[in-house]
Amino acid sequence: MKKFICVAAVFSLAGCGEQYGESTGEGVMLPGIYQVTQPDGTVTRMVFKKDGDYFDMADNTPKPVDEGKWKRDGEQLCFISVHIDATHCFTEQARGNDGSFTLTGEGERVSEFRPVAVPGLEPGS
Repeated sequence: MKKFICVAAVFSLAGCGEQYGESTGEGVMLPGIYQVTQPDGTVTRMVFKKDGDYFDMADNTPKPVDEGKWKRDGEQLCFISVHIDATHCFTEQARGNDGSFTLTGEGERVSEFRPVAVPGLEPGS
């Protein structure tokens, strides 16, 4: 979904919430900055903060296109947008040992994520 695309932003990886963020379970995605490739070929970036916030930004746009909270629900990564009164959940699937992953919704690949700045992952690993 295009509403979950973004461009790099400065972020803080402090704190950990009970309802959102890492405390909601384990999955492929680790908090950090990811390059996102949409099915239509659009390449942008997304920021996942440890406290459960996410920012979805576009090139040459001074503020997020979308933002909200992320959490895990079972084996799915869910987004709760501040702009949409709904939760959208996607299945995470690792693409390799470098921290890359895809999100799939209703059987169709939604986005491919490649780590750009993710604490705990070595660059080029």
